[in-house]
Amino acid sequence: VAVIDPVSGSWHTVPDSTQVANLAFARDGRFLAILELDGTLRLWDVDQQEYVGVLWDGSGADNEEPLWYDDSTDSLWLSASGQLVRLPLSADRWVERACALVGRDLTQSEWDEFVPGDEPLTSACS
Repeated sequence: VAVIDPVSGSWHTVPDSTQVANLAFARDGRFLAILELDGTLRLWDVDQQEYVGVLWDGSGADNEEPLWYDDSTDSLWLSASGQLVRLPLSADRWVERACALVGRDLTQSEWDEFVPGDEPLTSACS
């Protein structure tokens, strides 16, 4: 995958992007969502030129269906196991979900691994 800046003409390639099924830009082109042939969805930070993380592990993902970004919910949508799956990009939503699943605040290492982006560790569970 090559990302080209239409204004300057500069470009860079995304490493390890040889098994791409679908692509979608998010947040006005700040991120590139890459859905791989095995269903894994990774998020690439276009400005920093690095992977932010894995948003979906590939479980049941249908890589032949479109992947899209919805600005009104700041979410990526994909098809998995016959259902539409909404993956919010907001760190707050991921923290709320993690809190609901584990019933406690995340540790720093859990935060770094599971919360996309570069938001600082915050308390979500009260």
